[in-house]
Amino acid sequence: MTELISENRCLETPWCTEPDSLDRILGDLEKHTLSPELGAFGFIDRSPQWIRPADAERYAGCVHVLGNFDGYSGAFEVITDDADVLERLSAAIARNMATPEYAEAKRRYEQERAERKAAMAEDHQHRIALSEVIHGK
Repeated sequence: MTELISENRCLETPWCTEPDSLDRILGDLEKHTLSPELGAFGFIDRSPQWIRPADAERYAGCVHVLGNFDGYSGAFEVITDDADVLERLSAAIARNMATPEYAEAKRRYEQERAERKAAMAEDHQHRIALSEVIHGK
């Protein structure tokens, strides 16, 4: 069983969507760099924990594959227990992650994340100082 959850924009009518295809996903994985933001959590979850009991029953034994691209909106979501589909997706994702472009995107993502974290810590310290001034501590 393979279920493509994502939808794809119609090229002729971009305001519409059409069901996604494995060929589209595999083609995008060859042409576009994966987003390291989702890669931080892993693109392939071999033991997904489904929230809804109905999903847990429906997708028992399945693998969840999820991703998007850096600078290109082509999000994909696949749930499968088909070994061939999983092998094709796994290989395409591994090739994508082995590129210099992915390494650069990952470096940028990690740098931006560190900068956001530092800015949040600085903001937190300012709030503590302001609170101490207001409350006389």
